[in-house]
Amino acid sequence: MFRFIMRETDDDDKLVKFMTPMGLEFGNDEAMGTQMVKCWEVIQEPDFLVGAVMLATRKGEYYINGIGVDLPMRRTGIGSIMMKKAISEVKAREGKRIYLCAKVPEFFESLGFERIPWDEASDLFGCGSCDQRDVSCFPVAMKLEL
Repeated sequence: MFRFIMRETDDDDKLVKFMTPMGLEFGNDEAMGTQMVKCWEVIQEPDFLVGAVMLATRKGEYYINGIGVDLPMRRTGIGSIMMKKAISEVKAREGKRIYLCAKVPEFFESLGFERIPWDEASDLFGCGSCDQRDVSCFPVAMKLEL
């Protein structure tokens, strides 16, 4: 049986390096006005990173800036636990909604997120104006009303 620990971290560079090979893209956060709120990592003891989520704000809105689970650990509930932690944090801060850009929208729909048109949040998503969107990359804009 595996033991996992979920803990806050301020090492968002480590989390970006963890999530980038999973196909998540980073790099325009500064230009988009992203402000990191909190990051969490899930560690399989003794110290193996198996999951991470980054909560940020953009333009005054809460945004999941990245979430990833190591491939062998998917479908174990780690992703749901991390998202529930991020949602709880936004509620504690009296946030009204959370946005994200999903590559696997069905997972987020299971947590109550709804698909939204790109123009509803185009200034929140770097991929909203990317020339590869719907060509070689097929993300979905999503929102959760709290």
